[in-house]
Amino acid sequence: MCVDDKPGNLAAALREWEAEVRKQLPQDPDAKNAAETLSGMPVKELYAPPDVSGDYAASLGFPGSYPFTRGIQQTMYRSRFWTMRQYAGFGSAEDTNKRFRYLLEQGQTGLSLAFDLPTQIGYDSDDPLALGEVGKVGVAIDSIRDMKILFDQIPLDQISTSMTINSPAAVLIAMYVVLAEQNGISLAKLRGTIQNDPLKEYIARGTAALDKVKQVATSEANLMPAIIDAVRVEATVGEICTALREVFGEYSGANYY
Repeated sequence: MCVDDKPGNLAAALREWEAEVRKQLPQDPDAKNAAETLSGMPVKELYAPPDVSGDYAASLGFPGSYPFTRGIQQTMYRSRFWTMRQYAGFGSAEDTNKRFRYLLEQGQTGLSLAFDLPTQIGYDSDDPLALGEVGKVGVAIDSIRDMKILFDQIPLDQISTSMTINSPAAVLIAMYVVLAEQNGISLAKLRGTIQNDPLKEYIARGTAALDKVKQVATSEANLMPAIIDAVRVEATVGEICTALREVFGEYSGANYY
């Protein structure tokens, strides 16, 4: 298709293209052809100059310039490759340190740190509520001593560290800063990110699904869809039943003796 770049001709050609695309989409009326973001905003099949209204620089801009619709760096990966890192963290600080050093020896260019559940929600490993969860699906970090062991023989000024941590994010990044100071590393040379996003953890760990179970249980609505959603996010039998107990209570048979 040869297209004249005049606005009117371009818009007509775009409509023609969209008509051809719709012919190729499933004709089943129940099929969901329209894509949308997680926020429910519709996403078109293609965006073209007619979609940019007003000033070009203000609406689209250039790479590395506001409003950053074309990337945050001017040359992006043509001048600097993306950081390669594997999400890792398990057991003790010693265990994870061995894993980190191995990954760096294999050519990894950054670290992505997974913390265990007690660390994620701000409990020390010796807290009664941490029983059975210490070092599971992440590394247990309780103090700066653990942080020293975790990054032993790892040059903090030469790698970037991504910490998947939420509510205690300020505490863990403070430990990272103190560790750098103790190693004589300028804070200006530290690189990395923290994931200070409690809402993500609320969704990812099934909390939202369990809250929905309790909410539906207090109504006359069908409870099964809410329980199915909880199972989909890997909520356990105990977690789901605990949510139901909070609403319905727990039966205790009469004692006849």
